[in-house]
Amino acid sequence: MTDPITQQFSHNNYILHNKIGEGKFGRVYKGTQISTGQVVAIKVIKYTNGSYSNFENKQITKFKQEIHLCTKISHPNIIKVLDRGITNDNLQFAVFEYIFGITLKDYILTKKKLSISDIVELMSQVLDALVCIHNKGIIHKDLKPKNIMIQHSGAKKHIKILDFGISQFTNKTLYIHSNKNNCYNQMSGSPAYSSPEQLRGEPTTYKTDLYSWGLILLECLTGRPAIIGNSINEILQLQLSSNNIFIPPNIANHPLGVILKKVLHKDPNKRPNESQIIFNEFNSLDFTSIKHQIESNTSFNHEDADLTL
Repeated sequence: MTDPITQQFSHNNYILHNKIGEGKFGRVYKGTQISTGQVVAIKVIKYTNGSYSNFENKQITKFKQEIHLCTKISHPNIIKVLDRGITNDNLQFAVFEYIFGITLKDYILTKKKLSISDIVELMSQVLDALVCIHNKGIIHKDLKPKNIMIQHSGAKKHIKILDFGISQFTNKTLYIHSNKNNCYNQMSGSPAYSSPEQLRGEPTTYKTDLYSWGLILLECLTGRPAIIGNSINEILQLQLSSNNIFIPPNIANHPLGVILKKVLHKDPNKRPNESQIIFNEFNSLDFTSIKHQIESNTSFNHEDADLTL
């Protein structure tokens, strides 16, 4: 079935091709910039019957905020926004660089076991990107393997962090709600990679991104998600529990385990808030002693991969 947006999208400098992603409020397409012939990614806001409802007008506001955030960032490991506009049919859209590669999630599934050199290289780049956005006063809030792309166009692997759709400046207190029993309807982000305070609808800080980074690092090290559940409720119970995230002994007993314990502390008051400090600590570690243990671990059951929501 043909995507209706590709038929209705009319602009003198962009052509839509196939859909490559979709979120709650927008769809992402592979496209071409006519003036240059460059392949791009075009994000289009979802709409109804050719006009915007009050709900959709709110999404336009969030969409504009996302673009505003992205224009404030210039970093080799963060996706670039190239343009924005409105089609002849009044469709709001934004143009991003197109990333030729695969997601970190797919990379883990494909490789089964990541080498320690891979892990250090990729997760250091993620941290470097976090240092950049945090220095700009921005919290990503939806860091997860599916939002991290890996390119291999040169001698080294290169990551790009995507999707700043729910990101915010630190001076904006959003997503504060009184009904704690209905947190899934109120929260933002992905439950399996969100911090406990984010899931409770409390104000977020840089600590939220560092918690997500820790979960992703642990997934890279073990080959399986740190938080697995058969339902959203199970995942929420694991995240909101006071029990610490399980770290395998071979990792916990290494200095790397000290970093993981710090960033994965369930109490945000006991979690570091400085991504630069974590970056420095991570890159000063000697991974030689843990290399064999990590790379010889048994790979995880791929059926578990679809249980993280």
